[in-house]
Amino acid sequence: MKAVGIDGCKDGWVGVVLWSEGYSIERTETLGELLEPHKDAEIILIDMPIGLPETKEEDLLRPEKLARQHLGKRSCTVFNVPCRQAIGETEYEQANRINRQVLGKGLSKQSFYIANKIRELDEFLKLNSFYRNRLLESHPELLFKVLSKNNMPLTLSKKTAEGFTERLQIIRRFEKRIDLIALQIAERKELQKIRDDVLDAYVLAVAGRLGLSSGFITIPDMPSHDASGLRMQMTVPYMFK
Repeated sequence: MKAVGIDGCKDGWVGVVLWSEGYSIERTETLGELLEPHKDAEIILIDMPIGLPETKEEDLLRPEKLARQHLGKRSCTVFNVPCRQAIGETEYEQANRINRQVLGKGLSKQSFYIANKIRELDEFLKLNSFYRNRLLESHPELLFKVLSKNNMPLTLSKKTAEGFTERLQIIRRFEKRIDLIALQIAERKELQKIRDDVLDAYVLAVAGRLGLSSGFITIPDMPSHDASGLRMQMTVPYMFK
């Protein structure tokens, strides 16, 4: 079984690919480049919103509020999703104004800084129907909670040495190759600069592989679709419950 985890990173995208015979860490400029060699993957999880609200009513159907309820102090890692009307703007003030006008709330700078990747993913799915319902949204912090021994949200940031090590230990329970990947990160300067993104992509791939055996659930339980027909949900392995 092949499972792929994808996260956005500086100047592009990073993916971790797991299959029975091996693994790879792949970095590309565009999402299409990363996905093209892996059409045979059974599951692809990505840390980027799929399904964008265009009205206040649609915004209420997004999974962020429910996801935050599971994460305690780490709820701050779940950003509000911008409306589709704002993701093409290149200036924060204009994007914020549009988002407030459409959704009745401002746009955080964290969300604005990844708006170009949100737009790239949104446009990719519009043009590539093959990946609809194959490329699924998830969230690394939610997965680390799910995969931890006590099913409790983590308290340490992944940007600290302790938080990074804690996440490595959680992954190690399910994926022994984590030590090889950690070694690659330590040895390759280009990966050191995006080590947090590599780790997030890795837990996405691990969770995807686990879900292929145990099944998946979604947040919310009964997802809605946005105006483009994309399901607004976060996907996690069944062990979440």
